[in-house]
Amino acid sequence: MRILVTGATGLLGKEIVDRASHKFTRDIVYSPRRSELDLLDSAAVENYLKKNEIDTIFHCAAHVGGIQANILSPETFLYNNVQIDINLIGLATKLRVPRLMYFGSSCMYPRLASQPMKEIDIFTGLLEPTNQSYAIGKLVGNEMVRVANSNLGLDYRTIILSNIYGAVQSEDPRYSHLIGAIHNKFRLAISTNQSEIEIWGTGAARREFTHVGDVADWVVGNVSRIHSLPETLNLGYGQDFTVLEYYKIFASLLSKNYQFKFNTEMPDGMPAKLMDSSIAREQFGWKPQIDPTKGIQMLLDYWDKQISSPRRTL
Repeated sequence: MRILVTGATGLLGKEIVDRASHKFTRDIVYSPRRSELDLLDSAAVENYLKKNEIDTIFHCAAHVGGIQANILSPETFLYNNVQIDINLIGLATKLRVPRLMYFGSSCMYPRLASQPMKEIDIFTGLLEPTNQSYAIGKLVGNEMVRVANSNLGLDYRTIILSNIYGAVQSEDPRYSHLIGAIHNKFRLAISTNQSEIEIWGTGAARREFTHVGDVADWVVGNVSRIHSLPETLNLGYGQDFTVLEYYKIFASLLSKNYQFKFNTEMPDGMPAKLMDSSIAREQFGWKPQIDPTKGIQMLLDYWDKQISSPRRTL
């Protein structure tokens, strides 16, 4: 295979590149940076696919961010993501690239979808307003995948992911997702000797997080049988926790006592978005190994190695 991984420097893309390079030793894995391949440039995308004779794509690239970034610039999330997918998926379809895995998001589901959310629930209700533009962009990409698969017979599939996390992720509070934002707040509290940490919203919203290592292991292991996968497939850890519970996991692992202050002027976002991943579990061997406590400990251990002063001595 001649494999292209878009978004190869991102959280998921980096892990897929690492695993694919080890698993497919006789194949070529292309992992261009943005400076090497601008996915907003359709001519560049078409030339790259042709020149390198790409036959398999893991499409991880997307314009992503946390709730604050989505509220501040919804137009950027909509326009950029739709354009990226039109260029990459559209041109892959035009050139008849035979295999493509597209990574969707649980925010594609209706805001008040019954829990846990099943693949058939997409397009059955209104979206969460705080990330509606991003969700619509992902739904457009999902529809492009569906058409390529159903109408043209290409092995294109959408893998809908829960929130994912890992060691290498944005810690910028303006753009990070929940786990990264929480970690950043604790690091700041420790370095400034604060005893109080602010939580946006009520802390009651429920979120499902899956470790990126589990996701990367599964998708790389299953790309060779992509033809057997359903058109759209949920891939989530299988259990959700409240936002407050995630803060408490961090506090427990850091062996610190903190007071939590709730900023209820900030929105909670979607009340809950636990996905039903039973099809992946029962039919395709999906069995995540890293629970949130273990995964967050791995994140803390990674950052201990990146800074000169270990977190517990601050």
